Amino acid sequence: MSTLRNLKVIAVFRGFRGVTIGAAGVSLQALDTQNFSPRLDQFLDHLDMPVMRPVVQPFVHELAQVDHPLLYQIMVLCLLWASLLLVQSYGLWTGRRWSIWVALGTSAMVLSGFVWMLTPAAGPRAWLLLMVNALVAAYLLRLLFRRQR
Repeated sequence: MSTLRNLKVIAVFRGFRGVTIGAAGVSLQALDTQNFSPRLDQFLDHLDMPVMRPVVQPFVHELAQVDHPLLYQIMVLCLLWASLLLVQSYGLWTGRRWSIWVALGTSAMVLSGFVWMLTPAAGPRAWLLLMVNALVAAYLLRLLFRRQR
């Protein structure tokens, strides 16, 4: 496969993540914290993402005790992250060099989050997600160094 085709595959996944995170951020605006857990369960069932349930459940309990100003801050962070992912997706789709650097930086942030999250009790799915993100970061790093020469 060509380099541009590989970047387009990564761009599609980054764009999907951006849209999903942005939708989650917008939905937080109308969310009542007492109804958060059932709505999140419905959302995960609708997306057919049982892999994410063990990752998300610890945060659901914490979000049940969140006040509205903090919920607003979380919403803003979700929208900023979604914007970054969508801009990154566009840059990767068009083969821009700056987007590879941005993708490498966000992959490093996601990897550090996975490493922080993983404990001895983590299952194989969490390790699989870590490995996929590590492979994407390694590919982007290889691409950057190859283009420098």
